[in-house]
Amino acid sequence: MIKHIKIKERSYKITFKKSNRAKRIQLKVYKTGEIFLIVPYRSTYEQGNNFLIKSISWLEKKVDKLDFNTEKLRYFGEEIEIKYSSSNKVSFFVPSFIDNKLSIPCGNNMHFKDCYNEWLFLKAKEYIPKKVNELAKLYGFTYNKVSVKRLKSRWGSCSSKKNLSFNYKLLYFNTKIIEYVIVHELCHLSQMNHSKNFWKLVEQIIPDYKSYKNKLSFNNM
Repeated sequence: MIKHIKIKERSYKITFKKSNRAKRIQLKVYKTGEIFLIVPYRSTYEQGNNFLIKSISWLEKKVDKLDFNTEKLRYFGEEIEIKYSSSNKVSFFVPSFIDNKLSIPCGNNMHFKDCYNEWLFLKAKEYIPKKVNELAKLYGFTYNKVSVKRLKSRWGSCSSKKNLSFNYKLLYFNTKIIEYVIVHELCHLSQMNHSKNFWKLVEQIIPDYKSYKNKLSFNNM
């Protein structure tokens, strides 16, 4: 369940979540601009909404105290500082990225992290296809087409038609890890499985692939 409230001319999205572990209704506010109302499993959403109404004053103070305009996220494995500016009309083609500092416009009804991920998606569409083409030529693979997608639980995939797909969030990681994922999918062009022969092929190209594989995680994204 989603609800929007306005605090000092800015709209914030509040996500209602039921939890088996929660013993009481509580509000959680994050620097990304995300706000969660945690409701115990046996409580009703109406009770949660009443709690929210009573907590508006606390929430306003919390928003004032936190710096919602700045946070740090990862880009190609390095932590970068992100500065957001509120805007009703957002164009993701005009952010400024200088000296590991990203300035990006963000619509009033969007989470700051969503704004960053939209920018990241565009950067991934520029970077990943070029890197796939480069590595495919280097190691002698032939594919049909490559696409960058908003995958939720996979880093990449290879279809029987030799179409490759990659998760845009790979750009959270350093280039070595990104290259491992690309090589992994390229190897599926030869071995459409995860057999011993498949892993031998991966290892021939990236001998220390296990160290990169173990660092892939969707946590904290």
